[in-house]
Amino acid sequence: MSALAVDTDQIKTIGIAAAVAFVVVGVLISFLITKIIAKVIVIVIFLALGGWVWQQRASIIDKVDACNLKPTFFGVRISLPEDVYKDCLAKQDELKK
Repeated sequence: MSALAVDTDQIKTIGIAAAVAFVVVGVLISFLITKIIAKVIVIVIFLALGGWVWQQRASIIDKVDACNLKPTFFGVRISLPEDVYKDCLAKQDELKK
């Protein structure tokens, strides 16, 4: 027998160790992928919510610019500052002239 030869017991041990290593690496990779996918899902959800808030903000600005003084933010009526009411009254007076 040569010193470089591998006997059947060593092959069995190497095979078991390799199988266990593949399972452990597979489990670790699956956890990593799961965490990455979860992070991507959270990012997409927060981007969508941010877009929705931005759209609501733009809608309020458009309504105030058109002197619609009953804007809502996600269905909740918001109160406007007094100077907004005065500006709208001044615009309406200018239109009447």
